[in-house]
Amino acid sequence: MLKETGKLMAQTGASFVITGEVLGQRPMSQRRDAMRLIERESGLEGLIVRPLSTKHFAPTLPEKEGILDRERLLDMESHGVLREN
Repeated sequence: MLKETGKLMAQTGASFVITGEVLGQRPMSQRRDAMRLIERESGLEGLIVRPLSTKHFAPTLPEKEGILDRERLLDMESHGVLREN
């Protein structure tokens, strides 16, 4: 699905993708290693923003470029648990 999203990004001029994924919510596909693999294989490395689980991953390009403020994004993991900082 993200490969198709990449094609749509090119057609519409979008600069990144936002998903609703939460780390650990789906044990087969929403594991850290699986999410990294999907990102790499989709050709969208650094362009997939997961605002609910952002702080579990390295900063994305939109964060590095100042388009998104990482501090305003969340640290959610499995079943909506928000880690306290």
